[in-house]
Amino acid sequence: MRRLRQITQDASGLTVAEVIVAVGIIMIGLVSLIAVAPLATSQVGQSKLKTTAVFLAQQRLEQVKNSPWAAPATDCLGVSIGNAAPVTGTWVNCLGAAPPGLVTFPDDAYNTITFVNSANAVVASYPQHRRVVRITGCDVAPGCGIPVDPSLASLRQVTVTVFFLPMTGVGTVGAAEDSVQLTTLVAQRQ
Repeated sequence: MRRLRQITQDASGLTVAEVIVAVGIIMIGLVSLIAVAPLATSQVGQSKLKTTAVFLAQQRLEQVKNSPWAAPATDCLGVSIGNAAPVTGTWVNCLGAAPPGLVTFPDDAYNTITFVNSANAVVASYPQHRRVVRITGCDVAPGCGIPVDPSLASLRQVTVTVFFLPMTGVGTVGAAEDSVQLTTLVAQRQ
Protein backbone atom coordinates (compact mmCIF):
# COMPACT_ATOMS: atom_id res chain seq x y z
CA MET A 1 0.00 0.00 0.00
CA ARG A 2 2.81 2.33 0.86
CA ARG A 3 4.47 1.58 -2.51
CA LEU A 4 1.26 2.46 -4.41
CA ARG A 5 0.94 5.76 -2.55
CA GLN A 6 4.53 6.61 -3.34
CA ILE A 7 4.03 5.95 -7.08
CA THR A 8 0.93 8.12 -7.27
CA GLN A 9 2.58 10.97 -5.37
CA ASP A 10 5.63 10.92 -7.70
CA ALA A 11 3.58 11.35 -10.91
CA SER A 12 4.80 14.69 -12.26
CA GLY A 13 2.94 14.85 -15.66
CA LEU A 14 4.33 15.28 -19.14
CA THR A 15 7.64 16.88 -19.89
CA VAL A 16 8.02 19.64 -22.48
CA ALA A 17 9.87 17.25 -24.79
CA GLU A 18 7.01 14.75 -24.71
CA VAL A 19 4.48 17.48 -25.52
CA ILE A 20 6.61 18.72 -28.46
CA VAL A 21 6.92 15.19 -29.87
CA ALA A 22 3.16 14.60 -29.55
CA VAL A 23 2.32 17.92 -31.25
CA GLY A 24 4.85 17.13 -34.02
CA ILE A 25 3.23 13.76 -34.71
CA ILE A 26 -0.23 15.32 -34.82
CA MET A 27 1.00 18.08 -37.18
CA ILE A 28 2.54 15.54 -39.58
CA GLY A 29 -0.81 13.76 -39.76
CA LEU A 30 -2.77 16.97 -40.32
CA VAL A 31 -0.39 18.26 -43.02
CA SER A 32 -0.63 14.91 -44.83
CA LEU A 33 -4.41 15.05 -44.68
CA ILE A 34 -4.49 18.63 -45.99
CA ALA A 35 -2.12 17.71 -48.84
CA VAL A 36 -4.30 14.79 -49.96
CA ALA A 37 -7.64 16.65 -49.89
CA PRO A 38 -7.25 18.49 -53.26
CA LEU A 39 -6.17 15.27 -54.97
CA ALA A 40 -9.17 13.41 -53.59
CA THR A 41 -11.49 16.21 -54.67
CA SER A 42 -10.10 16.21 -58.21
CA GLN A 43 -10.51 12.43 -58.43
CA VAL A 44 -14.17 12.76 -57.43
CA GLY A 45 -14.61 15.36 -60.17
CA GLN A 46 -12.79 13.12 -62.66
CA SER A 47 -15.08 10.22 -61.77
CA LYS A 48 -18.14 12.42 -62.31
CA LEU A 49 -16.90 13.48 -65.76
CA LYS A 50 -16.09 9.91 -66.77
CA THR A 51 -19.45 8.60 -65.54
CA THR A 52 -21.21 11.35 -67.49
CA ALA A 53 -19.17 10.44 -70.58
CA VAL A 54 -20.24 6.80 -70.31
CA PHE A 55 -23.88 7.90 -69.94
CA LEU A 56 -23.65 10.17 -73.01
CA ALA A 57 -21.98 7.43 -75.08
CA GLN A 58 -24.58 4.84 -74.05
CA GLN A 59 -27.41 7.26 -74.80
CA ARG A 60 -26.13 7.95 -78.34
CA LEU A 61 -25.39 4.26 -78.92
CA GLU A 62 -29.03 3.45 -78.14
CA GLN A 63 -30.19 6.19 -80.53
CA VAL A 64 -28.06 4.73 -83.32
CA LYS A 65 -29.25 1.18 -82.63
CA ASN A 66 -32.90 2.30 -82.75
CA SER A 67 -32.60 4.40 -85.91
CA PRO A 68 -33.80 3.20 -89.33
CA TRP A 69 -31.31 1.19 -91.42
CA ALA A 70 -29.95 3.32 -94.26
CA ALA A 71 -27.80 2.32 -97.19
CA PRO A 72 -25.02 3.32 -97.08
CA ALA A 73 -24.45 3.92 -93.39
CA THR A 74 -24.50 7.67 -92.80
CA ASP A 75 -22.93 9.24 -89.75
CA CYS A 76 -21.59 12.48 -91.22
CA LEU A 77 -18.06 11.14 -91.41
CA GLY A 78 -15.41 13.72 -91.96
CA VAL A 79 -17.15 16.53 -90.06
CA SER A 80 -14.64 16.39 -87.21
CA ILE A 81 -11.54 18.51 -87.61
CA GLY A 82 -8.61 16.29 -88.52
CA ASN A 83 -10.74 13.17 -88.86
CA ALA A 84 -9.40 10.89 -91.59
CA ALA A 85 -12.38 8.53 -91.55
CA PRO A 86 -13.51 7.41 -95.01
CA VAL A 87 -16.57 9.04 -96.54
CA THR A 88 -18.83 6.80 -98.62
CA GLY A 89 -22.09 7.27 -100.45
CA THR A 90 -23.53 10.08 -102.53
CA TRP A 91 -24.40 12.38 -99.63
CA VAL A 92 -20.92 13.48 -98.53
CA ASN A 93 -19.95 15.32 -95.34
CA CYS A 94 -23.59 16.06 -94.42
CA LEU A 95 -23.71 19.04 -96.80
CA GLY A 96 -27.18 20.13 -97.82
CA ALA A 97 -30.40 18.45 -96.80
CA ALA A 98 -30.31 14.81 -95.81
CA PRO A 99 -32.19 12.34 -97.99
CA PRO A 100 -35.76 11.69 -96.73
CA GLY A 101 -36.01 9.24 -93.85
CA LEU A 102 -32.27 9.29 -93.17
CA VAL A 103 -31.20 9.72 -89.55
CA THR A 104 -27.78 11.33 -89.16
CA PHE A 105 -25.46 11.58 -86.21
CA PRO A 106 -23.29 14.68 -86.61
CA ASP A 107 -20.45 15.28 -84.20
CA ASP A 108 -21.37 17.17 -81.02
CA ALA A 109 -18.85 19.88 -80.10
CA TYR A 110 -18.12 21.19 -76.61
CA ASN A 111 -21.01 23.27 -75.19
CA THR A 112 -23.56 21.69 -77.56
CA ILE A 113 -24.78 18.54 -75.78
CA THR A 114 -28.08 19.22 -74.01
CA PHE A 115 -31.17 17.27 -73.02
CA VAL A 116 -34.65 18.72 -73.31
CA ASN A 117 -37.87 17.56 -71.71
CA SER A 118 -41.24 17.11 -73.42
CA ALA A 119 -41.88 20.87 -73.19
CA ASN A 120 -38.61 21.55 -75.08
CA ALA A 121 -36.99 23.06 -71.99
CA VAL A 122 -33.30 22.32 -71.46
CA VAL A 123 -33.02 20.16 -68.35
CA ALA A 124 -29.34 19.23 -68.57
CA SER A 125 -26.26 20.62 -70.29
CA TYR A 126 -22.84 19.02 -70.66
CA PRO A 127 -20.38 21.78 -71.66
CA GLN A 128 -17.25 19.78 -70.84
CA HIS A 129 -18.08 16.91 -73.23
CA ARG A 130 -18.03 16.39 -76.98
CA ARG A 131 -19.29 13.31 -78.81
CA VAL A 132 -18.35 11.54 -82.06
CA VAL A 133 -20.22 8.68 -83.76
CA ARG A 134 -18.60 6.44 -86.36
CA ILE A 135 -20.56 3.76 -88.24
CA THR A 136 -18.54 1.28 -90.29
CA GLY A 137 -19.95 -1.36 -92.61
CA CYS A 138 -18.46 -4.80 -91.95
CA ASP A 139 -18.58 -5.60 -95.67
CA VAL A 140 -16.14 -2.84 -96.75
CA ALA A 141 -12.64 -1.84 -95.62
CA PRO A 142 -11.61 -1.09 -92.92
CA GLY A 143 -14.31 -3.46 -91.66
CA CYS A 144 -15.33 -4.20 -88.10
CA GLY A 145 -12.16 -5.72 -86.72
CA ILE A 146 -12.97 -8.99 -88.46
CA PRO A 147 -12.04 -10.01 -92.01
CA VAL A 148 -13.98 -7.95 -94.58
CA ASP A 149 -16.65 -10.10 -96.20
CA PRO A 150 -19.35 -8.99 -98.69
CA SER A 151 -21.82 -11.33 -96.98
CA LEU A 152 -21.65 -9.06 -93.91
CA ALA A 153 -23.59 -6.25 -95.62
CA SER A 154 -26.26 -6.45 -92.93
CA LEU A 155 -23.76 -5.90 -90.09
CA ARG A 156 -22.26 -2.60 -88.94
CA GLN A 157 -19.92 -1.53 -86.21
CA VAL A 158 -21.03 1.53 -84.26
CA THR A 159 -18.41 3.37 -82.22
CA VAL A 160 -19.33 6.28 -79.97
CA THR A 161 -16.48 8.25 -78.43
CA VAL A 162 -17.12 10.93 -75.82
CA PHE A 163 -14.25 13.28 -75.08
CA PHE A 164 -14.05 15.46 -71.98
CA LEU A 165 -11.67 17.91 -70.34
CA PRO A 166 -10.59 16.50 -66.96
CA MET A 167 -10.10 18.60 -63.86
CA THR A 168 -6.65 19.20 -62.39
CA GLY A 169 -5.71 18.87 -58.72
CA VAL A 170 -6.20 22.61 -58.20
CA GLY A 171 -9.72 22.66 -59.62
CA THR A 172 -9.03 24.01 -63.10
CA VAL A 173 -9.86 22.36 -66.41
CA GLY A 174 -6.95 20.39 -67.86
CA ALA A 175 -5.60 20.97 -71.36
CA ALA A 176 -5.45 17.33 -72.52
CA GLU A 177 -8.65 15.52 -73.44
CA ASP A 178 -9.64 12.20 -71.93
CA SER A 179 -12.19 9.92 -73.58
CA VAL A 180 -14.59 7.03 -73.19
CA GLN A 181 -15.37 4.78 -76.15
CA LEU A 182 -18.22 2.30 -76.58
CA THR A 183 -18.40 -0.03 -79.58
CA THR A 184 -21.06 -2.51 -80.62
CA LEU A 185 -22.16 -4.45 -83.68
CA VAL A 186 -25.62 -3.77 -85.08
CA ALA A 187 -27.41 -6.16 -87.43
CA GLN A 188 -30.12 -5.13 -89.87
CA ARG A 189 -33.58 -6.01 -88.60
CA GLN A 190 -35.58 -8.23 -90.93
